[in-house]
Amino acid sequence: MVRMLECFKYFLFVLMLVSCGKETYFDGVGIPIRETNRGDYGLVGLDGKILVDFELDAKPKIMTENWTHYTYDKKLVFVNDKGKETTTDLLDALSFHEGTILCKLNNGKLAFYDKTLQMVIILDDVEEAGPISSGLFKFSNAAGDWGFMNLKGDVVVKPVYHKVKSFREGFSIVEKYDEESKTNRVGIIDNKGEYVVQLSTKFTELDSFSEGLSAFKSDDQSGYIDINGNKVIVSDSWRETFPFFKGLASVKGDDGEYGLIDEKGSYLIKTREKIPVKLFNGLSIYQGSNRKLGFMSSERELTTRSEFEDMMPFLNNGAFAKDGGEWMYIDENGKDISEFNKSIRLIYHEPFTKSVYKDNTPFDLNSTLKSSFINIDGFYKEIMKESSGVMHKIMTARKNLDASYLENLMLEYDKEISLIDKVGVGKKTIDTYQLMNGYFEFDSNISFSLKYYFNERVISKNGDGKFFNEDSKVSSIRVKIKPQRKGKGKTKELLEKIEMALLKNNKINDIGEILIEDKVKVKLSRDYSNMYIVYSYNE
Repeated sequence: MVRMLECFKYFLFVLMLVSCGKETYFDGVGIPIRETNRGDYGLVGLDGKILVDFELDAKPKIMTENWTHYTYDKKLVFVNDKGKETTTDLLDALSFHEGTILCKLNNGKLAFYDKTLQMVIILDDVEEAGPISSGLFKFSNAAGDWGFMNLKGDVVVKPVYHKVKSFREGFSIVEKYDEESKTNRVGIIDNKGEYVVQLSTKFTELDSFSEGLSAFKSDDQSGYIDINGNKVIVSDSWRETFPFFKGLASVKGDDGEYGLIDEKGSYLIKTREKIPVKLFNGLSIYQGSNRKLGFMSSERELTTRSEFEDMMPFLNNGAFAKDGGEWMYIDENGKDISEFNKSIRLIYHEPFTKSVYKDNTPFDLNSTLKSSFINIDGFYKEIMKESSGVMHKIMTARKNLDASYLENLMLEYDKEISLIDKVGVGKKTIDTYQLMNGYFEFDSNISFSLKYYFNERVISKNGDGKFFNEDSKVSSIRVKIKPQRKGKGKTKELLEKIEMALLKNNKINDIGEILIEDKVKVKLSRDYSNMYIVYSYNE
């Protein structure tokens, strides 16, 4: 009777396995595909079904949360899992995560959008940012320091670190360079910015948490620590460690080969495999002596021969494998179970597979977008605007030099300079670059200088000393604009914006000069590195 009961239990167990099928991972993911080297692109799901037919004009990113995008004709086109395309004027984007996606606007600023493709928040003063993870996203300011914000724009962790990793399981790895000791210190913070492991030189590297453990490296050891910073698995013979997944992790030994350990650090597979061991549905890809690939179990039992040129992990009821130059969808025994009736010669799975192995995520959560915004409108308003800018105030003095205004302007930029003392006798020019030994810094992207040209020498001298020559009149003033950082190499684009702003309220003459109130002529020019705007009086 007992024997019959045991057999019945075993039968129910097998029946449950058959009815439940394989476990599925990474819902909402689609992989870019192509029929030929020159054909259009499509997307295929991890279940082996084609999501979007071969009708996309350019290669899309990996689809996450049922959305992807590609760039065509300088426009960002979003595509959902139904194949619906939405063309935008965005410049770039990361991937959807936690219902939002980080995008770059057409003015270069960064912003988050939701799945209805509506803007959630613009990041006005952010230079670089990453995706939302655990409700927070990492960002850097103009100084290059990193912190964290939420989607309301609240700074949750102040930007005081030189490197941070996106939050995982409620914690972030942070790094700070100590100027005094010239050392890099690594620590762990929670989602309120509080230290759970203080900054120190104890670790040279920490990876994001997975299943409560973080892979570490130190000068002579590697392994895994818990959330309190305690070393729970330690080895002096591992070159590389991978995150835990379902209680198991792959490690690379001194011999350059890979093995598989459990949460106690015990080997399930000793370091003897040519590629990392990562189990999904009990199967891992292995590489045979013929350098081709197949599937094996955690006991290293081969379920397929090593006959495939390329493979993806077993993430659903099957897995993609490449044989004879074409991709198919196979079961655990290598049998072709493809349901699609089209040829797939190319599957662009590498970024996805790499992220799955390295981070247990469909894309790199530490990827970032950089702002390319240059505040040329603010520069125009402050320096060049006809009714209120610096140049307006200078030119309204007509041909007389307003020495006090120029001295105050330099003082605003922390340079206290006396023109009567600094300008040489007999000079017919005043160059702020020479006087200040540098440029006016409008912001981190735009610097400028002013050079006055006079009809006679500016400074004269007699027995009483130096004095301003009243007969010396301003003939023209050159504004030299030097784009820096994000502005480098963009003089053509920036000068066109300045010209458009000037032409809104002014007219242009036959020789290409802009006339401001018929009193002042403005001429624009540029080279690769600088822009030049020359103001002269219209006689």
